[in-house]
Amino acid sequence: MQYDLFYTVQDDEKEEGNLKTCVSCGGRKQLKHFRVLVRRQGERHTLSSTCITCDDKASVIKLVWKKHNRLPENYACPICNMTHKDYLDMGKYKTQSPFSIDHCQKNMKVRGWICNPCNSAMGLAKHDTNILRKMVRYLDAY
Repeated sequence: MQYDLFYTVQDDEKEEGNLKTCVSCGGRKQLKHFRVLVRRQGERHTLSSTCITCDDKASVIKLVWKKHNRLPENYACPICNMTHKDYLDMGKYKTQSPFSIDHCQKNMKVRGWICNPCNSAMGLAKHDTNILRKMVRYLDAY
């Protein structure tokens, strides 16, 4: 079995013609229906957790939302409270905003602006509140 942050290749998936489940629509689709996020040697590329169709729908939804909900000046992430200035002071995000539009992959609704590190952390936790609670308990234990 091989593991990746966004994609797990399991033996049964190989037998089913390299199928993957989209976390948004729940459809089982061939790997060619998922965008490659990171190219690696061989066939161990990191694929998006959502299919191309759902990625495209989310892009339109976020684009429309962004048009009507500009990022406020001196905005702070609602999770970590970091501002763009905080990131600049750390030497990060010098040429781009540290904020992106967060949306629910299940219902395709925008939740709002969030910093990229917090957005990545939620994605790596599969947007699963049970996993996030376990992470908090683990951190609190040490």
